[in-house]
Amino acid sequence: MSFIRPEIQEEITKWREVIAMMLLLGFGAWLFLRQSLFLQGVGLAIMLVATGLTLIAARRVMFRTGKGGPGVVQLDEGRISYFGPFYGGSVSLDSLTRLELGQTADGKKMWYLHNTTDAALVVPAAAKGADVLYDAFIALPGLDPDHLVRATHHDSMEQIVVWQRPGGLT
Repeated sequence: MSFIRPEIQEEITKWREVIAMMLLLGFGAWLFLRQSLFLQGVGLAIMLVATGLTLIAARRVMFRTGKGGPGVVQLDEGRISYFGPFYGGSVSLDSLTRLELGQTADGKKMWYLHNTTDAALVVPAAAKGADVLYDAFIALPGLDPDHLVRATHHDSMEQIVVWQRPGGLT
């Protein structure tokens, strides 16, 4: 029996990485306030690392656009695979030329992964395991993480280009 309401428990679970990094940041601040110069140095180092990790964790949380979408997304050795009820496929991160985010008429967000050889792989943003896409997309050369997060909160019906491979390959 849980004493926490399910919706609050879900929010805590969603933000657990950020909460953990904030606790680590607090521990670093506590060490920094000690009298020993050594502990102050260790505390400062912990605070710097925790600040960076908090930013990354917050971006991951804000990247998520929902859950319960159709299909499953997997990331394995630089290859994104989508297994859906009606279609699917896989694409290598090295062959990606353009990344777009669109929205269907019923408001569901879809990632369009264009590559050099096949048609675009379409992946629902709310598919199970789609949160691994953040880590995959961050590895793309020249991708701005803030632009990626802002794009997930864009409500336009038109597809927006989130990233395009430098050098003009399309």
